[in-house]
Amino acid sequence: MKKISTLFLIGALALVSMGFSSRMPLPDAGIYDFKMRTLTFFDLMTKEFPLGSNTAEVIEAKPDYLAVQWDAGKLDNVKYGYFKLGNHDQKTWFGFGKNPTTGKLDFYIDQNGDNRLDNKEKVESLDVVSHKSSGYAIEEYYSLIPAPLTVTYKGYDRVFQKKLYFFFDIQFATKKNSTEIMVGTFTASFLEGEMTVQAGKTRKQMKVRLMDANGNGCFNDYGKDLIYMDINSDDYFRKRESQPITEFYDFPGPNRQKQQLRFVVLPMPAKVAVVEATADFDRAQLEGAPDRPAGDGEAAAAGALQPAPAAPAAQSQR
Repeated sequence: MKKISTLFLIGALALVSMGFSSRMPLPDAGIYDFKMRTLTFFDLMTKEFPLGSNTAEVIEAKPDYLAVQWDAGKLDNVKYGYFKLGNHDQKTWFGFGKNPTTGKLDFYIDQNGDNRLDNKEKVESLDVVSHKSSGYAIEEYYSLIPAPLTVTYKGYDRVFQKKLYFFFDIQFATKKNSTEIMVGTFTASFLEGEMTVQAGKTRKQMKVRLMDANGNGCFNDYGKDLIYMDINSDDYFRKRESQPITEFYDFPGPNRQKQQLRFVVLPMPAKVAVVEATADFDRAQLEGAPDRPAGDGEAAAAGALQPAPAAPAAQSQR
């Protein structure tokens, strides 16, 4: 059983700034179930979800262990790169180049984590727009439909994999015959559930979302990832109903005494716990069932994973 060290907590309490915003409802103690949902492109266009980008490292040549099953020789200015996803030092590789026939970008990404780039892993939903900024002429490609990626997580007694969905953004910024390339990803997958909250003097159930706000496929980056609460119970989530998740906060107890609680969320949880700040707690019970197991300390061997299935019906605001 994995338990929180009380000694560690004493030090942590002195370092962590206290709490959720006083204008927002406060989650009450309990263990809460969450399910995976997916944002649509139209959800992003509402600007109610200010998600940050996970920026990739772009290189000229691929590593030897990355197999390329698409004909890169037919593309111009081919580049490779990778995103760091999950909490297990996973590199998710991609490759791209300009198609001389269409004049547009072809973008491939390793969707099933087998260190291969196949023709079927081409991102088909790219749109393009041109604009200028700070003296740069920018050609920007962005995906209209999120693509599935297999993300590897290190749990408490296993390494496992889950399928999450991501949007992509590729920018070519040109100035004085010099071009800079930036490739980013935004997490379309989010977690949704209900929590018991204290809203003023009222204790009630409220629909809640957890958003990966920095695109790394993890939901426990305190101070960065976001919690949304449907405060007015209209089944919509708005930017003003969100705030960064915080680990420790004060909760109003009986006789106006404050109780310090801890918001416990794992990188890839099936459940979220709210417990007393100094309580011993088995975090392993918050992990969900994996989509597939991975080898000890490594992702599954190349070729052992099956292709990712088609994207599920995306969940929009309603």
